[in-house]
Amino acid sequence: MTKDEFNRLFSKALSLSNTRVWMLTQEQVEDFASIVAEAEREACALIAESYEPTCDSCPSGVANAIRGRS
Repeated sequence: MTKDEFNRLFSKALSLSNTRVWMLTQEQVEDFASIVAEAEREACALIAESYEPTCDSCPSGVANAIRGRS
């Protein structure tokens, strides 16, 4: 996800919520987004691994491709 895409999505999320006021720096928001994206990539990679054949000498190609999207 590019920075512009992230900013667009974050702005959209802020417009949907009117219950709280948050005081965050852009760096804190970007750090949070990176943490969330990493967790989502790992969850997707685990799902991909569950559908791929397993062997001790075969890395999971799809799961590794997902994990490599950082």
